[in-house]
Amino acid sequence: MALTQYDYIINVTEIPALPSGQRFAAKVASVCKYAGSQAEEITTQFHEHWGHTSSDARSKAEREVDGWIAVQQVQARGLA
Repeated sequence: MALTQYDYIINVTEIPALPSGQRFAAKVASVCKYAGSQAEEITTQFHEHWGHTSSDARSKAEREVDGWIAVQQVQARGLA
């Protein structure tokens, strides 16, 4: 059985520096699920992640959405 494919968009914005020095915020803006020829936009809530650099903030958001996708794929295979 082929795994469902997912694609996502992460928005990164510069924010006023936090006391910890973090200056960037990243959040998953949208997730799209592709099953065969059908595409479906997924509506779910993700956290805002802060980082000292834009790539730091983006990687934190990517880890969150990648983990969410992994859970969806496990559930789709009936293993959870």
